[in-house]
Amino acid sequence: MVEISEEFCKILGYSSIQHFDESHVGNNVIWDDLVHPQIIPFTNRYAMEALVKGLRSFQRPCIFRKSNGRYLSVNLLVQFDNDYTVFKTSILQQYSEVSHDLSGEYIVREFRGKQACLELDDTFI
Repeated sequence: MVEISEEFCKILGYSSIQHFDESHVGNNVIWDDLVHPQIIPFTNRYAMEALVKGLRSFQRPCIFRKSNGRYLSVNLLVQFDNDYTVFKTSILQQYSEVSHDLSGEYIVREFRGKQACLELDDTFI
């Protein structure tokens, strides 16, 4: 389950948490509902690696679906609870809006080119 903040909702183009919730009526919001479909395998890998390494937080690039159907490229901080069942996300830096289909070059540069997804400079204590 994803913990959504007011600020996060506004960045994604929703006027409030209530507006976000109304847009997702009847659904428990999961990560795959928020992230660009081409990026989900990478974000899942980051989360699994954090769990295996016992890390409670890390930062990585990510692309989120906005309310208008476009996507926003960001640098994201992820913080897990003690049981790794809920996590809080914070956007550290916003970049640009991107279209639905990401170029292969972008994916290689931002995601596949990273040999280790959680290097020392990516973790927070």
